[in-house]
Amino acid sequence: MSPERKTSDMRILFAAPKSGSGKTTVVCGVLELLKRKGLRPAALKCGPDYIDPMFHRAVLQIPTGNIDTFFTDPDMTRALLFAESEHTDITVMEAAMGYFDGLGGMRTRGSAWETACVTGTSAVLVLDAQGGSVSLAAVVKGFLEFQPEELRGMDADSAETAAKSVFGQKREACSAVNNGIRGIFLNRVSRGYYPRLKRVIENSCGIPVIGYLPNENAFRVPSRHLGLIDPAEMPSFRDWIRNIADVLEETLDLEALLAIAGTAEVRRKELSNENSAMAGSVPESRQLTAGKLVPENRIRIAVAKDEAFSFFYTENELLLKSLGAEPVFFSPMRDEKLPDQVSGLILGGGYPERFAGELSRNQALREQIRKKIEEGLPTLAECGGFLYLQKNLEGADGERYAMCGVLEGEGYRTKSLRRFGYLTAVTKTDGIFGPAGTALKGHEFHHWDCTENGDGLSLSKPMSDASENACVYRDNLCAGFPHFYYPSNPEGIRSFLKTCSRYEEQR
Repeated sequence: MSPERKTSDMRILFAAPKSGSGKTTVVCGVLELLKRKGLRPAALKCGPDYIDPMFHRAVLQIPTGNIDTFFTDPDMTRALLFAESEHTDITVMEAAMGYFDGLGGMRTRGSAWETACVTGTSAVLVLDAQGGSVSLAAVVKGFLEFQPEELRGMDADSAETAAKSVFGQKREACSAVNNGIRGIFLNRVSRGYYPRLKRVIENSCGIPVIGYLPNENAFRVPSRHLGLIDPAEMPSFRDWIRNIADVLEETLDLEALLAIAGTAEVRRKELSNENSAMAGSVPESRQLTAGKLVPENRIRIAVAKDEAFSFFYTENELLLKSLGAEPVFFSPMRDEKLPDQVSGLILGGGYPERFAGELSRNQALREQIRKKIEEGLPTLAECGGFLYLQKNLEGADGERYAMCGVLEGEGYRTKSLRRFGYLTAVTKTDGIFGPAGTALKGHEFHHWDCTENGDGLSLSKPMSDASENACVYRDNLCAGFPHFYYPSNPEGIRSFLKTCSRYEEQR
C-alpha cells in the first residue's frame, strides 16, 4: 500500500444490485481500514438516507453528508461533492438501493449510476454471494453491459451529445465503459470458496474481484421499520467495526481499491471558475446564488437534536451557516426551555414515537414551543417534528401522549409504510419560503400518519401525474411529513432566514 498517494480527487462508489447486499457493512469496514492506514477519508451517501450517514459518522467521528442528483443539478452536485471532500485524501461513496435504481422504480434518473456519471466516479459492485456460484458471473456481466435508457440504442456521437445534455459533461466521464464499474466485491462468501468464485468472475467478465467478507452473522446490522438501527443503539459498535476492518486487512486488495479510486474523471481543477469558488470551502459552497445575510449579525436558530430527533442533513446545516445563521442544538427530551435569543426553530425528523413518553413529560418545553410559535416564531417541522407539534401522538408502545398542541391533529401508527420516495413541493401561497410557486425537493418515508395533514403545499412525485395537497403552511410555519433538502432551493431557505430576521427585529 502507498499511503503517500493522497489527493482529495480520489474517490470510489460502492454499489450493489439491490438493497440488503451489505453495502453499509463493507463501506464502514473500508472507512475504518483507510483510517488505520493513515489516510483521511470522507464519506457520502448517494440518495435520501439518514441512517447510513450515521454509521459513516460513527466510524469517522466527523460530519458526513448526502448528495443526490434528483435534489440538485449536475453542477451543484459536483460542487457539493468537492466541498464535502475538502481536506481529505479519499472520498468513499455509498449507493442507495440498486446501482441503476432511480425515479419511480422505472428510470435510472436519480440513481447511483447517474451520480457516478455526474461526478465521474468509478464504482465497485458489492454482490451478496451467499448461495451463488457461476450465476454471479452472469449478474456481473449484465451490470457491465446494461444500457440505461438515457443512452440506449445510440451511436457513439449521439451518446456523447446525450451525456452532455443529461449529465453536463463529456462522454468519457459518464461511465461509458462497463457503466463505470471497475471492480467487484463479494459479500457473505466462505474463505475456501472465494478463490474459485473470483476466478470464475474474472475469467468470464474481465473485471477484477478485489475482496470479500465471509458469511458471519456478527457482521450484519440489525434493522427496523425505517431501515438499519442507529449505530448508537449498538452497544458494541466499536468492536463490530474493528472486527470487520480486521478481516478486511486480510481479504481486501487495498492497492486495487486505491487504484480504482484514482481513476476519478471529474477533478476539482476542471470545474468552472464559479464552481471552483463554491468548492473551495464548505461554507462558501453553500452560498450558491442566494446571497449572504449580514455575517456579523448571525441569526440564532434552535435545531432539535437528540435520540428522538436525529434526522437532519449535514448539507442543510451548512447551508444555514453560509447564509448567516447560527444553528443552536437543543434536546426536546431533556432541555426545559429553548436556547436563549433564538429567532427561528427547526424540528427535524427522527423517532419521536419511540420517545413519546419522555417528550410528553417535558411539559415546560412543550408549552414554551407552543407559545413561541403562536407568537410568531418562524418554524420548520418535518415528519417527526410535525408529529411533535400535534395535539397528541401514539407512541411505539401503543399509548397516547400529549405533544405541543400547536396543531390540532393526532399522530397514529399505521399498519404499513404510508408514503415513500422523492417529491417536489410547491407552495400554493406566499409564506415562510417566499412567494407562491416556490419549489423545494425532498422525500418521505414514514409508518405513522396524522389526522390533520394540512393542504398548504402541492406535492408531486416524479414519474407520476398525481399530486396531493399537504403540509401546514403559513407566514411563520411549514410543518408536514416531507424531509426537505435545503440546497435544492437555497432561495427558499434564505426567505426563511429573512422571516427569522424580521422576527428578531420585532421582539
